[in-house]
Amino acid sequence: TNKLMLDYLLDIGCARERAMTKAINRSRASTSLSGPVVNKAPSARVHQKEQLEAASEALEAFGNAQTMRNDNSSRFGKYSKLFFEADQSAVAGLKMEHYLLERSRLVHVPDGERNYHIIHMLAEEEKDTISKEEFKYIGEAAWAQKNDGRGCKVEYDDEQDLRDFKARMHRAGFDDAHQKEIFDTIKGVMYLGNVDFLHCEGGKDGDYVEIVPSSEKPLQKACDLLQVNREKFVFALTHSVMESKMEGTIISPVTKVADAGANRDAVAKTIYSKLFDRIVAVMNESMGNRQ
Repeated sequence: TNKLMLDYLLDIGCARERAMTKAINRSRASTSLSGPVVNKAPSARVHQKEQLEAASEALEAFGNAQTMRNDNSSRFGKYSKLFFEADQSAVAGLKMEHYLLERSRLVHVPDGERNYHIIHMLAEEEKDTISKEEFKYIGEAAWAQKNDGRGCKVEYDDEQDLRDFKARMHRAGFDDAHQKEIFDTIKGVMYLGNVDFLHCEGGKDGDYVEIVPSSEKPLQKACDLLQVNREKFVFALTHSVMESKMEGTIISPVTKVADAGANRDAVAKTIYSKLFDRIVAVMNESMGNRQ
């Protein structure tokens, strides 16, 4: 409903601009004015429509996923505020606000469903380094099918979807460098999901956990993509922080593998959520958002 309403209002603006252009053309043709006939194609209004539509569709890749009931289910709430020209003849800009992003889906995909669309697209891009199904955050339905709109089930073409998605990101205001930063961050989160922990006994301060040797490669890949210091990152994953009124900040080693895994997942969810916030903010800036 939101998308249909936006399309309708933007189409009104485009139609009025075309009508104004025709009127100017007729006026110039009926006078002795010299020079080329006014032709604003592609018009600024059409460009705005394409940009707003691209931004809305691009955001779906980060916040939508296939569920048991819907191939493109929105896993976040969105409130859109439209700004109109002074004479209310056309849309001047759009501001999006989001809330309640389903962060848990990133690290735990319900049975029979898919993670966010962008996760599957980037997993496909990494296939020369690691197979898609090896990403633990991707869920069991990595090869799920979708409805083709005619009642038939077809395979997802995540490789083609990524190419189309990058084009939409360009139209939404994200250049190649900005896209790379976003994709590297998400890939870093995906590799982080492959980091496992091992329980150890007899440490100086008692039991502790450490990174499983087989997880060293995805850990280093995650650190490189997220541009963080490896030692400090491992310390953060394997230690807990508690604030005490009496003793202040208390940092202690994590003693259970499950707790270290919870730390890892919490970091992944926080990074993805903050990135989602930033993407929405950039889209608002590019869409003529007015405070």
